[in-house]
Amino acid sequence: MQEILLDIRQRLRRHEYKNEEHVRLSLVARVVQALGWDVWNPTEVYTEFKATKKEDNTRVDVALFTAGFEATAVFIECKAVGAFAADLAAVERQLRDYNRDHTALFTIITDGRHWRFYFSFTSGEFKDKLFCKFDLQEDEPDEIAGYLDTFLLRDNILNHSARRKAEAYLMLGKKERAMQDVLPDAQKLVSQPPFPSLPAAMVQLLAAKVLTITPAEAQAFLMGTALAAAGAPHWLRCHPLPRLGPPPSARCRRNGPLCRRCPRLPRGPRRLPRCRWGNGSC
Repeated sequence: MQEILLDIRQRLRRHEYKNEEHVRLSLVARVVQALGWDVWNPTEVYTEFKATKKEDNTRVDVALFTAGFEATAVFIECKAVGAFAADLAAVERQLRDYNRDHTALFTIITDGRHWRFYFSFTSGEFKDKLFCKFDLQEDEPDEIAGYLDTFLLRDNILNHSARRKAEAYLMLGKKERAMQDVLPDAQKLVSQPPFPSLPAAMVQLLAAKVLTITPAEAQAFLMGTALAAAGAPHWLRCHPLPRLGPPPSARCRRNGPLCRRCPRLPRGPRRLPRCRWGNGSC
């Protein structure tokens, strides 16, 4: 797979993929074939699949089926290189409509270079169903191969491991978004009695929203290591949120001076109470 990805990368840099058909036939079909799909079997790799019965112009560029139509189907929408960046919201509405009558397991949009994976069975706005994305031209080939093997290898679709991993990382993304949403309120809470640490404040606020996280998950989020803390493979950086940590000018709410053990901050006085960032004694 890595050899194929390196060859595609070179062709992208030479601008050999001139239009949408080049992307579909010379790039996407090549990738799915390497992942175990029979591109010569039109019942398994179905091009121009009519996903919505009432609309003749609503056709999926490439639909992958394992045994007729079932919950393991994958829809792939192909665009010319660089074509969907200007109006991603419109393309996401198009993908949503593909799942109106038949819900695929994953719905993918790609222009050959950029790939975006959506888990169709989860609730909410379609844009929030995104769980994985990568740049075939810029990201490391071994990382991209890991994404593709995990979520698009035919065997992993059949044994449902692709679905389980997609659900796990989508849930992790939801937790991270929720933690980011409550962070400002948590920062205020640490200055009020009983002066909880920042991770403890985040746990408390999210519990009120009926979302359970552990102090370790909150701390990992603050340090920008939530994916690693959750045991994710190093290559699986699906839809990460911006890293957060103590701002450079942060001062301990209780102690005043900068804390000695706060990451990237100067040392402060010793033998002082707990740092608000949850790093223990100063």
